[in-house]
Amino acid sequence: MSVINNAIKHFQKQERKEIEVPEWETTLYLPPMNLEERNRVYDDQNLKHDLAVEYLVLKAQNKEGQNVFAPADAFKLQNSVDPEIINKIFILGQKVEEIEKKSKDSEKINISLPNSK
Repeated sequence: MSVINNAIKHFQKQERKEIEVPEWETTLYLPPMNLEERNRVYDDQNLKHDLAVEYLVLKAQNKEGQNVFAPADAFKLQNSVDPEIINKIFILGQKVEEIEKKSKDSEKINISLPNSK
């Protein structure tokens, strides 16, 4: 099974949240929002998640270095996959890049210090 199919299957298993609304004498059940829905809801707060999806489509690879998502998967990622997982991957990817950059910067400093004496 492909990664996109596994991701969709995972999101479809998410439980709905049960919300008691005594004023309406009812209980509502809310499924988790996908990224497209979050973009609409949080539009005024500039919490766009399109970048996280684009990042996954461009950067997510399997062990062999092949992209696991095709550009056509972006719609499915936006609408059928758990946004928390997408954001988690995006944030972790950014942290790894920061750590690597800091590591390279410190190596440069360590290498240049002895030469400057």
